[in-house]
Amino acid sequence: MYYSISFRDSMPWCVYFGRYRQKKHWEHRGKKIPFHLLVYVIGGSATFRYSDRSYEVKTGDWLLIPRDTFYTADTEDFCDYYYFHFTADITCCGETLPENKNGWGYGYSCEPVEKAAEFSSSCCLTDLVHFPEHSTVMLPLCVKLHDRLYRLQPEAEYEFQLIFGQILLELSKLLRNSATSSSAFLVNRIAYYIHENVSEAVTLTDLAEHFGLSKSYILKLFRQNFNTTVTVYINNVKLDHAAQLLITSMMNINEISEFLGYSDPAYFSRLFKRRFGVSPSKYTQYDIATHRDPGGTHNK
Repeated sequence: MYYSISFRDSMPWCVYFGRYRQKKHWEHRGKKIPFHLLVYVIGGSATFRYSDRSYEVKTGDWLLIPRDTFYTADTEDFCDYYYFHFTADITCCGETLPENKNGWGYGYSCEPVEKAAEFSSSCCLTDLVHFPEHSTVMLPLCVKLHDRLYRLQPEAEYEFQLIFGQILLELSKLLRNSATSSSAFLVNRIAYYIHENVSEAVTLTDLAEHFGLSKSYILKLFRQNFNTTVTVYINNVKLDHAAQLLITSMMNINEISEFLGYSDPAYFSRLFKRRFGVSPSKYTQYDIATHRDPGGTHNK
């Protein structure tokens, strides 16, 4: 089962944290708690049971038990684990990993995002996560949590919660990366290359040669993952960059056009107006934060 954890309106908040080492033949006869429970096994093994399912956990496993869920546990060996009781806005997403549909990504956002807009949370977890090879990342974070528990500074509590949030986000990234197909990984490498070379006149032929792929395959990747062509994607990256330069730099339109690899400023201006609805010369007259011009006309 997959779960989506929201960070938008409020951060997840860890209310209890600690470490237990349960001895051989330990048995937890059953309990229901009003918080979500996250268990991180760092040694031994155990069996947790809830919602008519059994979960065998061992070193490196993370187990999530939703709040108000009755569970039992036992071990024939021993079990050394960290536990986190926390509050959060969690939504059950079924048996498939939620698609990341939010607007976050490469480059700049020139359109304001309404708070009420529909987002899929960027943080996802599942009942059982097995990543023992990443203990070098996760264990130090748990040690940091312990450190903040024994600090008297008033900021320590908030540092503690930020570290806990980082743990959830790291788990989400590991989960998404393990489920990401090789094609999605590849198209992200190509997109990153485009953004890193925004001032170059990058073409589809350049991308094919650089990554050793056919042009038709790259076109297919962009249609499947970005629902657009390579040329449109490259131009949009450059134009979004141009919009930021018009606001934040001292460069004029011709200089920005040349900087972004456009040899013809008139062609650059036509593309810009097609994307933003106004010419580059008029773009700076608009209040970008609200997308309204001085006269109050809404700019779509």
